[in-house]
Amino acid sequence: MLKRLWFAVMLMSTVAAYAQKSADEVFGYWYMFSGTGRISEHSGIQAVFNIRFYDQIKDFNQMILRAGYNYQINHRALFALGYGYIITDTKLGNATDEVNRKEHQIAEQLSFRHYIWKFQLEHRPRLEQRFMESGQENQLLHRARYRLQAKLPASTPLYLVLSEEIFLNLQDHVFGQNRLYGGMGVKLVQDLDIQLGLVRASSNGIYIDRLQLAFFYSPDLRRRTKVNI
Repeated sequence: MLKRLWFAVMLMSTVAAYAQKSADEVFGYWYMFSGTGRISEHSGIQAVFNIRFYDQIKDFNQMILRAGYNYQINHRALFALGYGYIITDTKLGNATDEVNRKEHQIAEQLSFRHYIWKFQLEHRPRLEQRFMESGQENQLLHRARYRLQAKLPASTPLYLVLSEEIFLNLQDHVFGQNRLYGGMGVKLVQDLDIQLGLVRASSNGIYIDRLQLAFFYSPDLRRRTKVNI
């Protein structure tokens, strides 16, 4: 346990080191918490919180709140249905005329996992119905996403994660975004992981780099504690 805590401290120290180098504003910062609980053999619940900044923990960029229901089809496949509430500041800095964009989102998602050699591969297609609010304008947009993720054990309790995700608009301007991610994770205890990685997102010839710190908590809520009377 002490060894795992030491690895977690090292990850946090790396975040601080990057923060000290942020004067040139090369990196933005993303923080995420994802909680997934199993409530029956096939059912589960999920809650996700994302907070994103243009610069460390100031200059707000985006907040994402998600809640959903998971259905475990089998040991490899999982279906999820969820709702998301998203607030986005589309302007860098503190412009006096800025209006945050609000979004209510419904999403359907399928995850499928399998192994090739020691790599755990996960395919994750998702459909999103996006109810957008921006000033006086409201619109409904549709989007498809597909993520391929590879996870490779490095040395207990460490592992490596690589992924690529493409965003496609199901109306005009089909290509939305491509997102590459590479990171390292550490499993602190059975139900809790921490990941630190770099995200490179591209859209319309524009590239942005983000440092992401993520916490994943996945308790089995079916567990029962025996009480002696």
